[in-house]
Amino acid sequence: MRTNLTFSISFFVRKKKNSPEQALLYVRITINGRSKEISLKHDLPFEKWSQSAGKMQGSGAKSQLVNRKIETTMTRLHNVREDLIKEERIVTADAVNERYLGSDVTHNTLAGLLDYHSTR
Repeated sequence: MRTNLTFSISFFVRKKKNSPEQALLYVRITINGRSKEISLKHDLPFEKWSQSAGKMQGSGAKSQLVNRKIETTMTRLHNVREDLIKEERIVTADAVNERYLGSDVTHNTLAGLLDYHSTR
């Protein structure tokens, strides 16, 4: 199956309002011109962020941790996209976001299974 999707992942930071020297890390998923942003819940010094490289500068422990998080997030997002394509589902930024966050999967409970069993 051939797909003609435009798919891009970019990482960026936003300054915190209460402390402008700190920033929060975000990822933006763009598919066919529609984008979705996800906060990665990482604080980092704003001056150490390289927007052109899309990573944190330096070789300290914090920089390595943040850069590793960026790489694993990028890998997971690519895997989510591939999974959606394999399942022959429509690949949108919202679908990738929901699958990445785990909100598209319904979890059955024992009570729900018992109700299902009693009705069937």
